[in-house]
Amino acid sequence: MVLRSPILGGSKREKGSSRGSRFLLLGGLLVVSTLGVRDAMASVIYVDDSATGANSGQNWTDAYVNLSAALGTAAAGDEVWVAEGTYLSGGGITLPSGVVLYGGFAGNESAANQRNWNVHITTIAGPGFPGNDGSVLIATGTASGTILDGFTITDGYPVFAPGGGLYVNGGWMTVRHCVFQNNYLGWSYGAGLCATNATLIVENCIFSGNYSHLGSGGGMALTGATAATITDCVFSGNTVVTAGSGGEGQGAGIYNESSLPVSVTRCTFDGNIGRPFFVCQNSSQYAYGGGIDSVSSGLTVRDCVFRNNQAHYGAGIFAWGNTTIINSVFHHNTATVMCVNDFISAGGEGAAVGGLTFSPATINVINCTIAANTGREGVGLITYNAMNANLRNTIVWGNIANGEDIAPIDGQIKGNLNSQYSCIQHLLEPIPGEDPPDPANYPGCLDTNPQLVSVATGNLRLAAVSPCIDAGKNAFVPVGVVTDLDGAPRFSDVASVPDTGVGTPPIVDMGAYERPSLLLGDLNCDGVINMQDVPLFVLALVDPAAYTTGQPNCDVLRADMNSDGLANGRDTQGFITALTGP
Repeated sequence: MVLRSPILGGSKREKGSSRGSRFLLLGGLLVVSTLGVRDAMASVIYVDDSATGANSGQNWTDAYVNLSAALGTAAAGDEVWVAEGTYLSGGGITLPSGVVLYGGFAGNESAANQRNWNVHITTIAGPGFPGNDGSVLIATGTASGTILDGFTITDGYPVFAPGGGLYVNGGWMTVRHCVFQNNYLGWSYGAGLCATNATLIVENCIFSGNYSHLGSGGGMALTGATAATITDCVFSGNTVVTAGSGGEGQGAGIYNESSLPVSVTRCTFDGNIGRPFFVCQNSSQYAYGGGIDSVSSGLTVRDCVFRNNQAHYGAGIFAWGNTTIINSVFHHNTATVMCVNDFISAGGEGAAVGGLTFSPATINVINCTIAANTGREGVGLITYNAMNANLRNTIVWGNIANGEDIAPIDGQIKGNLNSQYSCIQHLLEPIPGEDPPDPANYPGCLDTNPQLVSVATGNLRLAAVSPCIDAGKNAFVPVGVVTDLDGAPRFSDVASVPDTGVGTPPIVDMGAYERPSLLLGDLNCDGVINMQDVPLFVLALVDPAAYTTGQPNCDVLRADMNSDGLANGRDTQGFITALTGP
């Protein structure tokens, strides 16, 4: 056998050759090594359940037809390419350490970047109910470089065991471009995915329709000492159910009890539900956190959208420890009411955000917009016991409190709150029988209509006449946050609006979206004024209701050349000057 050496030259495998063969060039002499020896360089192992060749994994023609068999031959540094199809996990597939597992191939590609996981669906499936066969995939103590990319993981069904779709137990794991759907779990954590004592990176994944029965973490659960980074993911239609025995019904989207920092960035939580098992149950175990339930400190949520989620407490997010929420929107979430017995009900609080702790902790809510959520009280934000909340540059408006005898401000926010440079409905409204609120206790705060574009449809960007434009405090924006929820610059001055906030201009806006600077005359918002803007200028004057560009904050007021608040004939000369001038 000849060992490969960088001094002696590289090795090269011929397409279709036996996987163990080796060709080395030694001083002009071609030497063939013995069969069965792995290349020192990474190998590609092919898997295609429709292949009809030698079942050796050498190429697409001779691909393995069984995924487990292919993984059994893989070693650290190898790549396993899997063609579209459905591969059964049997009693669960163990992912080899340091191996990259790619799905989404048609079965004729020569490079990994030629695949399309959205078109060539590659599914790894468990037995589903009533198979009770455990996790679909298991990764235990895997090393850096272990990657799962481009798969649909479905029909896991562990009972009294974590991780219906994927269980990561220690080690390091990256998951990209994967769909976790219709996985089920009984009496444990993480119907879609569970990570324990691991370093976890999850990017561009979908967690949909996963169900945790009398457990927690419908989409995902993070336990032990897990450092997790979750980016550009969607959590939709996941469910957790509680029957009152404790440790269940928490985090329909994500349940986090990790002792290490967890970040959730540019993710959407839509239609996740925490609910009781019985219609009426005499219990103090309620459903917490329709989107996220975080038992631990160290959670950071940035640039996320929470909508249509449900739970008894914290339908968007419920926090039990230090939590920071930045540039995020909470819209149309519902804090539901649970029947305890014929005379008592509970829940209905914190439809957007809720927090509870018995040791001092803080929720920081920075540049968020919280609107049109529904519950009994504290609909926008509520805290209990030693939990405190800081609202900074945030809008809380149009939330619907349907509880009886609720003071208007308690319908929007309630608890241990410190509000600065925020727009909060009813904040400064006197409560009958009490001293009127002192504005000095709420520096920079407003309780006037923030003039959002459309609360009903969920377009929570600032209209051109919003009092929240240039009204925040720059110092409250965390270091490194330079964009808003749209990805537009976080600091943008609107020249026609006086600065009412604090800081060196440009002054940050309140809310999750920054109102961009207006280039008057640039009707199509492409950054220049040219002949393409002419028909839109005419339309803005004669039929403004028909004016549309499909871009946020690109509205008819760009035709208001004289800045009098109206787009009309008096703006024509200004538009012509802008069009023809330097």
